[in-house]
Amino acid sequence: MSNGTRILLNSDGIITDWSKQHFEPVASPLSAISNPKVAYDLLTPLDNSRHGFSVQQGVQKLKPYGLQFQGTAGSQTDFTEAGLAGLSFLTAFRFSAIDTFQYVLDCRDLTVGSGHGFAITYNPTGQRLELRVAWPDGSMGIYYATGQTIVADKWYVACGVISPNRNHKLTLSDGTAIAASPTGYLANVAGSPLMLGASAAGSSMLKGDIGFFGAWGNEFSAGDITNAIALGTSIMTGRGETV
Repeated sequence: MSNGTRILLNSDGIITDWSKQHFEPVASPLSAISNPKVAYDLLTPLDNSRHGFSVQQGVQKLKPYGLQFQGTAGSQTDFTEAGLAGLSFLTAFRFSAIDTFQYVLDCRDLTVGSGHGFAITYNPTGQRLELRVAWPDGSMGIYYATGQTIVADKWYVACGVISPNRNHKLTLSDGTAIAASPTGYLANVAGSPLMLGASAAGSSMLKGDIGFFGAWGNEFSAGDITNAIALGTSIMTGRGETV
């Protein structure tokens, strides 16, 4: 064809390159929780909340469950929104290797005097998942649950709450609960573009997979977190994966 959309499929009939396709927003299962700020289903590059954000495929492989990361680069998004009075998010991920330090996602800025944002990391020391929060003075808090370890090739659904008023939470589908109530006020919780599968600077890349990412401009309650994890588990089960 000399004109029109070029469709690249692999032998299983799966699209291999987002840049060669034309996509339109579709109803996102993440919208079962009303009013998402962003809904990256990661089956297309679009934000299916219809707020106009997008995500780059980069070198990631497209899979029926989302994006597969090879540990060589992240996928940059343009999701950012300054001035939120709190943020809750839902994602699903798994690690294919657990011998190196890796980022699941990151939107931190550690500039002295204007630091902000958060990250999820895996630390091979203790095989632990960490919630990292940037503070206005450019420092960073690192929070994790003792006695809880991450295993390879297992899907985790994670619901996080980032609060300007300190009460940060990260809850996993395996029951892990990370909670932090540090002293201080966290400004601009989503003020920098979100990176998936690497640090904001593009280092410590993920070896594994990410199924989706959604975010909401409020702080989820305990009941909301339980419902969100059930939703995320249902999404991945519907894609043929076991959480």
